[in-house]
Amino acid sequence: MSGQVEQFAQKLWENRSYAFIDKVEQACGYTKGELYGESIGPWGLKWEQIPEKAKDYLREIATQEVAIRQKPPTEIEQYLTTLFRELERLRPTNFGVTSHGVLWDEDWERLILSVNVGDAVYLHPLVPGDLTDDPLDTAASLVDKVKAEIDHPDADIVGFKR
Repeated sequence: MSGQVEQFAQKLWENRSYAFIDKVEQACGYTKGELYGESIGPWGLKWEQIPEKAKDYLREIATQEVAIRQKPPTEIEQYLTTLFRELERLRPTNFGVTSHGVLWDEDWERLILSVNVGDAVYLHPLVPGDLTDDPLDTAASLVDKVKAEIDHPDADIVGFKR
């Protein structure tokens, strides 16, 4: 498991965000920007360059995640994993702020499919019948519905602030 932990810890660091680096700096007692400052460069330190204390913290997180992933997934987890892999295959995301996802609309008490469209997302309210027993068919159907909605000139696209 230690090889998996090390790989996952490195992956955590490679896919880091400013917020994640802030969390690592805070947990390890570093000053803000110490691991990701302007003096270091636009992409921060490489794995080989970060202090051992930060690596140990990342390994702790990775150990927990690897342990969780070794449990067999439930039926719903398998369904959602298959659904979102297929959504990604049919409508690939490209370095946007987020990937595809599902949100809960408390006011309307319904699920909403969040579809990445680059630097924005399109929110498709899920209605009865949108989710079927087959995640592959569901993904294909949702991509078809969403494509027609996104192509409409009045589509409500949610942009991200930079």
